[in-house]
Amino acid sequence: MCFAFTNKIPRNVKELDLLSKDAFLQSAQRGQKIGKIAIAYTVWSTKKGGGKLIVKEVFKIIKKSNHLNRLVTLSPLTEMARNFHLRNGAVEVQINETTQNFEYKVLK
Repeated sequence: MCFAFTNKIPRNVKELDLLSKDAFLQSAQRGQKIGKIAIAYTVWSTKKGGGKLIVKEVFKIIKKSNHLNRLVTLSPLTEMARNFHLRNGAVEVQINETTQNFEYKVLK
C-alpha cells in the first residue's frame, strides 16, 4: 500500500502530490509531524484476500499513530474499487471527475 500524508483530501493524483508537499512544508515550519490524513492511493496483492488484510493491518498502525487521525483513499473511479472499500467498512466521501475517495473511520 502506498501513502501520502496531507491535511486535505485530494481529488486527483496531481492534487495529491501538491497537498503532500504542502503538508510537508507546513509541518517542517511548525516542527510537527507530516500531515494528519493518510491517503492510501495504491493497494495491491497477488493473493486472494490480500488487499483486505493489508487494509486491516495499515488501519491498526494508523490507529496507534500519534499524529494521523484519518485514513482516506484516492481510488480509481471503478465499481471494483467502490465495492472493495464499501465491503471493507469504508464510507464514501466524494466522487471526483476521475477518482473517488473513501474513508475508514479511525477511532482512538
